[in-house]
Amino acid sequence: MSLLLAALLLLHFSLSRAFVATSATRSCNYVSPVDVSRCCLSATLADLQDSLLEKVTAQTPLKSTDFAEAFGASEYGQFYDEVSPQHLTGVTKYTIGSTHSLDVWMGPSNDIPNSLLSFGEEEGGGTFFLMCDMVTRGATPIGSDPQMIDKYYTPAMAWAASASSLGKSLPPPSSFNSRLVSSPLRVSVGDLSFEDVERLANEHVDRWCSYVEDCQPIAARLRGGFNARDDKLRQYFYRGKVEEYTALFGEEEGRTMAAISTGPISEAYVGGGS
Repeated sequence: MSLLLAALLLLHFSLSRAFVATSATRSCNYVSPVDVSRCCLSATLADLQDSLLEKVTAQTPLKSTDFAEAFGASEYGQFYDEVSPQHLTGVTKYTIGSTHSLDVWMGPSNDIPNSLLSFGEEEGGGTFFLMCDMVTRGATPIGSDPQMIDKYYTPAMAWAASASSLGKSLPPPSSFNSRLVSSPLRVSVGDLSFEDVERLANEHVDRWCSYVEDCQPIAARLRGGFNARDDKLRQYFYRGKVEEYTALFGEEEGRTMAAISTGPISEAYVGGGS
């Protein structure tokens, strides 16, 4: 009996050690399915953002700048210049919270619309949102140049309507400044699958790339007007971002995020101005 009891005690001790070791391993290495899913989704969204930037870079080669670093805000994003200045003012790639953005700001040598694109995971997880636009250019308001309307806007209206019907329409921005930087092609839709977001984002960037591929330079006498309007549009864009981000993150952090989102413009608006 003594030998049997000893054997049983030894077996119980061995099993207990094995259970403790297994539990310790799980506590160190186990990640719940929810955590894995959220981690993978975040990486997937960032990968999509990177792949879209690669498309833009393939169309017009870019180089990174130290703009974000100068603000001490490289973790939020980056501003890119063209390697050989030809088409662009620059490109902003930034991530604020769960929203991944890629905005392309054109230079005054052409009339191609500015491209705005943001996407991310909705609160609660499992569904996604996308916002995109092709912001009009030129020295005069949209509608006064029929050629621009026919070239860039009318052909894409069916796509914008179809994209908007895929999910739930999101409300327009509350900021007056942000609403000014909008066109008839603005899409703002939620309750999407990731596959929907991936397809729409790629189609939006592909359309912009096709514009660049086919663009012709505008007359030099018109470029001053384009440049003045572009700078004013980006000032409104910056003001709208200041309102949005300061409401969420406070004055100092909000202005920094707005600056990274916009890129370098007039110092009166980025770096401490109104």
